[in-house]
Amino acid sequence: MGTKKTIAIVGLTTGQDNPLLRKLALNNRILAVSSDADKFSELSEYIQKGADEEAIELIDCAKDGCWEADIIILWNGFKQEKNELERLQVVATQKIVAFLTEEEKITSNHLLFPHSKVVSVFIKPDVREVTVTGDDQEAVQQVINLLNSTDYYHITN
Repeated sequence: MGTKKTIAIVGLTTGQDNPLLRKLALNNRILAVSSDADKFSELSEYIQKGADEEAIELIDCAKDGCWEADIIILWNGFKQEKNELERLQVVATQKIVAFLTEEEKITSNHLLFPHSKVVSVFIKPDVREVTVTGDDQEAVQQVINLLNSTDYYHITN
């Protein structure tokens, strides 16, 4: 694998038993963003069981977490108020913003982040398959490479 990436993941919920997260934490630095750190303690412990102690950090401010990140993942239908999205837009300029969801549908995510490299990632957990799409092919390839590094899903685009 190449250089470790710093990945901000916004919108996780407690108790997610997601092997993809653990695998991402093995090869990257993860910033789990939440305003309620207690809510994330279970998830943090789960990920850290298979990762270096420095591999995951809980951050209570989305703007700060995303500022530091190379890639921003808005997890499974992340929904925030308009003012929160506007704060993220500022720090996401020219970064990859990946909308990760289990619901495959046509979205206008690029309109939410006009100055970012927006990628949509549709996960089908039952068959361990992922479809990655976006207008910026270099960003799509970086997300594909990131997911391939986990050796967990079959990737298509």
